[in-house]
Amino acid sequence: MAQAVISYKGSPIDGKTTVADLAGAKLGAQVGDVHQGDHRPDQAQQDPGVSDTNDLAVQALKNKQI
Repeated sequence: MAQAVISYKGSPIDGKTTVADLAGAKLGAQVGDVHQGDHRPDQAQQDPGVSDTNDLAVQALKNKQI
């Protein structure tokens, strides 16, 4: 299954193309998202941000919290 990572323009991961490029990034997901458990400590050094809704996840991204 294909997955995507979105970021804000100018973020440290803007334009990155590999999982290894995400090392150190704080990723986010909606609670219950099928991929929520895919965030592995060896790929991202910070715990993922978890939001109750997709709208809250988008707001966290806009606030540069994830």
